Amino acid sequence: MFFFQLYKKHCINLIWAALVINTLACTQRSEKSIVARVNKQEILLGDLHTRLKEYQFDSTLNTAEKNLELKKNILNEMIQEHIVSQLALEKQLTADPEEVSKILQMTYTEQELSNSDEQDNIEIIKQRIAQQILATQLYNSVTNDVAPPTEEELQAYYQARPEEFIQEEQIRIQQIIVSSQEEAQKILAELGNHTPFEILVKKYSALPESTLEGDTGFVSRGMFDEELESEIYQREIGTVGPIIQSPRGFHIVKVLDKKQSKSLDFAEVRDFIYQNILQQKKEKHYNKWLEQKILQANIERNHAILQQNTPIS
Repeated sequence: MFFFQLYKKHCINLIWAALVINTLACTQRSEKSIVARVNKQEILLGDLHTRLKEYQFDSTLNTAEKNLELKKNILNEMIQEHIVSQLALEKQLTADPEEVSKILQMTYTEQELSNSDEQDNIEIIKQRIAQQILATQLYNSVTNDVAPPTEEELQAYYQARPEEFIQEEQIRIQQIIVSSQEEAQKILAELGNHTPFEILVKKYSALPESTLEGDTGFVSRGMFDEELESEIYQREIGTVGPIIQSPRGFHIVKVLDKKQSKSLDFAEVRDFIYQNILQQKKEKHYNKWLEQKILQANIERNHAILQQNTPIS
């Protein structure tokens, strides 16, 4: 009886092992299934799963219909990326490896780059960076000959949108921020003894105020804490104190300058309008061009695989 139970347990273990191996094999095969072709270039289910993981996709959080819609949208995104890369290749555009590395180093720390566990992810990021560089080059190549806006277009844009060209009331202050009222009182006393504000900023204030000598530059309403803003706009230029308390601490403030709300002249905003209209023209031209290229592309989608609830490994 004992040997029969042992034999039975052994058989069950073998069956479970076979099921696990079979499941893993099926998963590996499914990862290599072709979910789409773009001009004969394949997109594998594993590639789609990698992108889904980047979006932190969890099939248990949505209905089957929403999951399918999300997968279709992401697949369309990948299809467009393949078309853009193919078009860039046709134009003999290339992503400079040095530029890719430079952007990568700006994104990751040295420790992350040297972490062996992150190497697969880093390779994917490298590919993404290269794709983005190629996409930018392609955009510039396609839109290089777009006609710039005329002076009449600039004037018409300005006249049609007066509300866009109003400079809000602004204030420029110099401030020292400390953690206690006692320390703030001490600083006010030193200011009363004619110690320069700039010296006291460096001596007492926390970063980043100390590195900029406390100068905020011109700032519009709504950018400061409410407690600070309600006080400083009432003060005259050149005045210092009294102390203002906010969630950041205790402020000693000197009002350096003010700008009243006003309508900006055309000359003041001409360059902005020029760049804005030119960008709109380029985007419209590029989107129309790319839409045509997508319509001309030979795209095949495997809808049956998309509808399957394949586990993401």
